[in-house]
Amino acid sequence: MKILIILIRGNYYKINCKGEIFGGEHDLTEPSGDWLFLGTSTHHMNNRVIHSFHEIWKNPSLAVKGYMWDKDHGTTRTWSGLYYGQLPRIEACYFE
Repeated sequence: MKILIILIRGNYYKINCKGEIFGGEHDLTEPSGDWLFLGTSTHHMNNRVIHSFHEIWKNPSLAVKGYMWDKDHGTTRTWSGLYYGQLPRIEACYFE
């Protein structure tokens, strides 16, 4: 099975073909179905996804330097906060 790997905030997250996220800082071994990758935005002031999961699945380089959006237990959110004094951007995105 094809798995998309995203490096953000120093952690590797895995995303399956359904957009389900696992791995990461808590090292979740299986996707729960409640945590979904929606895509990325390109500027911290964007209030919507610019590159969708489906676009990124076809071209992972679209995610690099983007801000991550997810849906966790029904709540849509963009990843924010500071990481080493910077807003968290996706550092790498590729297939395993």
